[in-house]
Amino acid sequence: MRSSIHTFFEKNHPGPEIVRVHFMENKCFVQVEKQIPEYSSLGRFQFNHETEMTEYDIIPRNRREIAEA
Repeated sequence: MRSSIHTFFEKNHPGPEIVRVHFMENKCFVQVEKQIPEYSSLGRFQFNHETEMTEYDIIPRNRREIAEA
């Protein structure tokens, strides 16, 4: 199941790194982290990390399919 979640995100959301996947009954919680390149106030190039948690419903008849809640 987890490999199909990783495959889904790699195909639909290239770039962000999956930090954590948590399953609870028919729900799947995925935490992704994006690197945002920017320049600091001193003119230095740096990466800031933005983390976001997304909830998905797992379709009961076919547990390989997920739908965004």
